[in-house]
Amino acid sequence: MIPKATQQVSPKVTAAVILIVLVVIQVAWWRGLVMKPKSTGGPMGGGGGPHLSGPPTLIGRKDVQVDTFAGAVEPGDADGPGHQARFDTPVGLAVDSQGSLYVADSRNNRIRRITPQGFRP
Repeated sequence: MIPKATQQVSPKVTAAVILIVLVVIQVAWWRGLVMKPKSTGGPMGGGGGPHLSGPPTLIGRKDVQVDTFAGAVEPGDADGPGHQARFDTPVGLAVDSQGSLYVADSRNNRIRRITPQGFRP
């Protein structure tokens, strides 16, 4: 019998254990942070996915309120007030002294301005 101090764990067993732990962590992360609850087919029933009649319902922290000033659910390039505006991958925000919000609309290669009164190109 080999003394315990000189026994070695197989590299294959070590690799398998590490892989299993990483998969479990990844599954927990996706289920807890990324995946949204399954849709029930909306208020009309009949399946076919959720009905997008307004801003999406998101899950998250209850002590934080997020409001949409401008932009629709689907990406695009359109000027307009509120949800009529469309952005494509906004990546940066800035506010000036008059309260206007500037949005770096990266895929449209534009800086968009939203004034306190509404959207302005």
